[in-house]
Parts: sequence; structure tokens; C-alpha cells
Amino acid sequence: MKCVMTRGIYLRANGNLPCYCGNGCVKTLGKIVNEKEANNFAKLHYFGNNFQYIRDCMEKEIVPFPGICEQCVYLEVDSPTESEKLHQEIDWLHWEPSYLCNLDCQWCSGEKQRRKEQRNTVLQFEIFQAIIDSLSQNNLKLNKGNVCGQGEPTLNKNVWKMIQYVKQKLKGDILISTNGNTPFLPEIVTCGLDKIKIAIDGITQEKYNEYRKNGSLDKILKLTKQIVEYKKEIGSKSPIIIWQYIIFNYNSSKEELLEFQNMAFDYGVDMIRVVYTKASNYSKQRANDFPVIFPNILIEEYNRKGRIPIDELYERQSIIEQLMTKNELKRSSIDTLKLLNICYNKLFLGVETYNEQLEFTKKISRVKTGSLSKNDYIEIVNFMNSAYQNLINIYFEMGFGDQADKYQTYLNQLTIEMD
Repeated sequence: MKCVMTRGIYLRANGNLPCYCGNGCVKTLGKIVNEKEANNFAKLHYFGNNFQYIRDCMEKEIVPFPGICEQCVYLEVDSPTESEKLHQEIDWLHWEPSYLCNLDCQWCSGEKQRRKEQRNTVLQFEIFQAIIDSLSQNNLKLNKGNVCGQGEPTLNKNVWKMIQYVKQKLKGDILISTNGNTPFLPEIVTCGLDKIKIAIDGITQEKYNEYRKNGSLDKILKLTKQIVEYKKEIGSKSPIIIWQYIIFNYNSSKEELLEFQNMAFDYGVDMIRVVYTKASNYSKQRANDFPVIFPNILIEEYNRKGRIPIDELYERQSIIEQLMTKNELKRSSIDTLKLLNICYNKLFLGVETYNEQLEFTKKISRVKTGSLSKNDYIEIVNFMNSAYQNLINIYFEMGFGDQADKYQTYLNQLTIEMD
């Protein structure tokens, strides 16, 4: 079993170290409160008890956080644990330079009030520097760095300095994700950044502003043009410019998608990334139908599992029951986790905000899933109830009584509304 957290770090602007940024972020693995703790980051956290607990669970082929891990899009239950490079290389470092944001997008809309209440909205450079020093002193190198979070990273004035410092100390391939509503700075090109991903979800201001509230398409186009021009001026091939386009039902006509790609040609973009949203206004178009003319395009159909028909859930449930009858407990536990993951993805399809999705760790309700009929919702919930009960029985039989108890505790605390 493979979890991205076995060799990964997610650092929030307030110093929190959550599990990765899907539903797992409700679990905090630690918190950096001062420079002294940051100086001992590798020992106290990366090689510390909470991170090691996740690795131990992966080796046992059980999830570390029952009831939450089943919702994770990053858990690979069929893949082997990759721990052989633990003391040599961090697979990924994801840090959030800023919790502040200059836009008000639909998916993050629930964060507005929390930002007002949050004291530490910007990651301090001295704290970040001490963390990187600690990792470097433990002879760790970095595979990939991801600079983003629930705020706009460029609102931290030290973000380019942070990237430069990571490149010097840990190396790694560094990507920053930005809404692009930021002025051009030469440091964007000179800091060592490998890739810059800019969110651009419409070919007109009207369409773009449907999702990117308070944003400006002109600012994105201007920033892209200036990066391209400065790269040419100093003879730099980096950062690679990626335009990200989230597919909704209002911006996914064939004509718009072709025009978007032509715009990418015109502005000198290196790559396009297309993402299918979970929100209720998601596009019904399938990835295979996307009219591709741009040479370097990646299509991420994250809502694919949510579209698996309920008939297939019955088939999967039947296979699990057969495995249990044959006493193939490990295989049945893995397949049950897969079934639960599909169920959650079906529930998530239609959820409007990230906060609503996070609420599923405590309360499952059809009110939040606009894409499901009452009958479909009830069937999915019944699948989930049966799957969780199966896991409890399976783990008891496998000798993992503690894991079975954790699932039972989770179910006792979980509210499931049947209507």
C-alpha cells in the first residue's frame, strides 16, 4: 500500500503539518511553533512518530486514519510502499507561502471567514529557512517541490527567495501554482523556478470571472507575455509556463476549447493542463472527446470515479463477498477500500466547496451532493455501511483488532443522513 505521506511534507502558512491536501488535511501531524523547533524539523517531524506511524501502516497494508483515508485521491492501495529512499530523498515538499488570497473562487469560498480569524497568514522566511536547513543537514535531497495552498503564494513577498533557497539546499523540480493576478518580477525567472502553473479558466473575462471572482484575465495574459519575453531576453528555458484550465459546463464547448489552445500558442505557453471539476456545474464532456490541437497537453479527469455506474458497485461488492468466503482477507480488505473510495467520489461529485467536502469526514448528506437522486444516494450509503462493517469483520479476523476498533469508533461518530 502506498501513501504520498510516506516521503512527503505539506507545510501550511501557519506552521501546521497536515496530511496531504485532500480530505486528509483534517489530520494534523505536527506544528512548527518557532525557529528552535524548525531547526529540529527532520528529527521531530519528518522522522518523528506521526510520520513514521503512516509508514508503518503502509507496511502493514492498513490505512493510518480509518474513515478519512478512504476519501483520499492519493492513496494507492495496490501499489508497494516506497521507503527505500527515506533517508536519501524527500519525494515531494508542498509548502503554502500565503493563506491570503486576492480572489474569491467558488471552491475556496468557505475560507474567507477563516482568513479573517487566522493570525499566521504568511509563512515566515526564517521558519522556512530553518526547516530546509534541517532537511539538508540530514543529507536529504528533494525530488519535487510544489508551491501553493489555500491562498495565493505570490502574496508572500519572500516566495521567490524561498524557491531559490530550496534549489540551493535540496535541489528538486519546483512548481508554483498561481492565479496569475500578480505583477511580473524578474525573480520569477531568475530564482531557479522550474515550472509556473497559471490558472486561466475562460477565454473571455466574462467566462473567466464565473469561477475566478475578482480576477482579471488581462493580468494573466500580461504576466504570461512578460515571463516569455524576459526568458528570451536572458536566454532562459525556465520556468516552463503551464496554463491550467478547469472544465465547467459553461466553458467547455468545442469552439472555446480550441480557441483556448490557440491563445496558448499565441502567448508562448509551453504546456496546458486541463482539470475536470467535482462542482455541480461540472462538464459532461468526457476526456476522450476533448479536441486536442496543442502539442503538450495533460488532461486530469479527477471526477472519473464519480461516474462509475452503481451496477458496477454491485459487481465489486459481489467479488468482495466471494473473497471473504474464500478467506482471502487481505485482498478483500484492499477491494473494500477501493469500493469505499468510489462511493466517496460519487458523493463528492456535485459538492460546491472544499469545506463541504471536508464535512463528509463527520457527516454524510445528500444535501451537499447535487448530482445524486435520492434513490442513488441511499444505495451508495448502503454500500458504504456494508463496506465499513466488512472492514471491521475482516480486520478482526486478520488479527488487527486495533484497526477494527478504530473503524467502529469512526462509524459511531459519523452521522449519515438517509434522506
